[in-house]
Amino acid sequence: MKMRRTYAALALMGLFVIPACVPTAAVPAGAGAQSGQPDGDSGNDASTEGGDPGDAGDGTDMTPSDTSAALTVEQAAAVDAATAAADTTAQSIAAIAPTMDIQAMVEGAIAVPTCPDVDVTLNADALALFLDYGDGCTPAVYPAATVSGSVGGTVYITAAAFDLAFTDLTVDERALSGTVAGGFDTAAVPPTFAVNASLQSGSGASVEGSAIAAVDAPAGTLTLVDATLTLVDATSAVITAVFEDVVSAPQANGNFLPQSGSAEFELPSDLPGMDTIRVRVEFTAQTPVDGTVLVSVNDSDPVPYTPTS
Repeated sequence: MKMRRTYAALALMGLFVIPACVPTAAVPAGAGAQSGQPDGDSGNDASTEGGDPGDAGDGTDMTPSDTSAALTVEQAAAVDAATAAADTTAQSIAAIAPTMDIQAMVEGAIAVPTCPDVDVTLNADALALFLDYGDGCTPAVYPAATVSGSVGGTVYITAAAFDLAFTDLTVDERALSGTVAGGFDTAAVPPTFAVNASLQSGSGASVEGSAIAAVDAPAGTLTLVDATLTLVDATSAVITAVFEDVVSAPQANGNFLPQSGSAEFELPSDLPGMDTIRVRVEFTAQTPVDGTVLVSVNDSDPVPYTPTS
């Protein structure tokens, strides 16, 4: 049985934009948290007794600049890798979101699309699924991009499970390959996925690990509720990061860079008596705009950090 569909109800699929994990220069010392950040809060609050003396209580950050943490080249590269990992994982979940609606595909209850071509073969209680973008086409849900490559695998209807593979899935010359397997709960509101992923981007970076994700098609958002991912960036540096409540809104923002949520990880330390340092990355409404995130090293004040490329 061969059919085509526009995933209008699941408009998150087909938006694949993969930023490269490029090591960047360190953030200069003194680049402290600034007022007017997208999340509206520098993390200081002197409105209550015993509050942070670096905040005037009216939203103005009075923290001396020399107390702000600086990022080393290694820390900056790790922050870039964590941001790219959230982006890449969100893309892969969006690509497999249509598997939740596979029964409707079989019943022919979906509109006919022009991109991608969808080939579904029913075999007992399983479906062989193939999404083919060919040499390049433009998905109706993301007319700004040209997508090529394919996604194929098997969906198990009764078990509500799947295993899918990405083959050179490319958007505007940025590629994604690898596998995602797991299950989905269509009764949950919004529907959720539990997945194990092994993904590689065209930049040479890779992501492996597990995640619980929620797809809210009416709101146009995708959330990594809880994820533990091992990241290998283009320089072969390896970190393990924990992501919580990381939200992407690809329809509204035009990319999968998160607009809220956080990631935490540890890096080796050369400081005496300290084997590792803890790094926390906070995504804000500015992140999808220019990649800016807020970064805390150990217990330092958050530092706005924007990748240089």
